[in-house]
Amino acid sequence: LEILFPNWRSFFSNLLSVSYVENEYPCQVISKNIVSDLVKKYPAAFSQINNDKPITQFKAEINVKEDCVPIFCKAYDVPFALRDNVKEELKNLENQGIISKVKYSDWASPLVCVPRKNGKLRLCVDLKVTVNKFVTVDQYPLPRMEDIFQKFHDAKVFCKIDLSKAFLQIEVSENSKRLLTVNTINGLYVFN
Repeated sequence: LEILFPNWRSFFSNLLSVSYVENEYPCQVISKNIVSDLVKKYPAAFSQINNDKPITQFKAEINVKEDCVPIFCKAYDVPFALRDNVKEELKNLENQGIISKVKYSDWASPLVCVPRKNGKLRLCVDLKVTVNKFVTVDQYPLPRMEDIFQKFHDAKVFCKIDLSKAFLQIEVSENSKRLLTVNTINGLYVFN
């Protein structure tokens, strides 16, 4: 935040005054009973939440320039100490239906393995060497920090939602699957 908006502290001090009003908003730990009550009270808001299924209201579409030429990259080397973990994670993703094995593809991007703090691996795809060169980007202007903060000026309750493997919860269109082929030590996979 300091890099993007160096004066954010002075901006907030001029905009907000923080005070605590006793018993107006009592703090409590949210229990499963409270969550269940909220789901019953507001079923429409929670109707799309299902940990086993992807978001189905729309499909992600990757648009590429018409004059693009497919690029096929070989798989990056994986240290021997990580190979079993990579194969296990690929098998888990395949069992969940997130990826599917394919025998052939014009496009292939290499797999990148990033160790997590908990010892597990995060599998990423290096699209910068393939698809990113040809993607037509939607030109959407980023909002200014002042505009974002202004929208929160009357807010009293804030919520943080952390989706596990968030990008893997959105289905990919059939046309885009071929662009998202990943080349691994286990062969080729496409993202579903």
